[in-house]
Amino acid sequence: MSSAADVVDRWCRDRVLAAAQALVNAHEAGENVPFDTGNLAQSMERGTPAQSGVGRVTVDFWVDPGRAPYGVHLQTGTGVFGPTGRRITPRVARALKFRVGGSTVFARSVAGSGRHRGWWTDWWSSTAPGVLRRRV
Repeated sequence: MSSAADVVDRWCRDRVLAAAQALVNAHEAGENVPFDTGNLAQSMERGTPAQSGVGRVTVDFWVDPGRAPYGVHLQTGTGVFGPTGRRITPRVARALKFRVGGSTVFARSVAGSGRHRGWWTDWWSSTAPGVLRRRV
């Protein structure tokens, strides 16, 4: 026979697992995620929920740098002159190509993005609460 604490722990673990999976699904669906190729949206991973006390369960989330190595630059920016301290230039092509406000821009080099607001931080503060209210 299970104790009340065991029942509460199992219920919490199930709810956290459902909430964690809802967050991963929303991220993979591209919900408020910067989108070009879809690699960033597909790169969110979640750990296994772990019990950290009676009625308390935690789960870790991260972006897999192997699937979206540029994710860290979207979160923190590249610095004024890129991560290497120089202007950002194309490696293979003759120009960089990116979109700004719906328009395609070509440039031989860019100075970098300075400080970013952080898409990951924004996603957790703006999208995650709504996902949890709707789906869990």
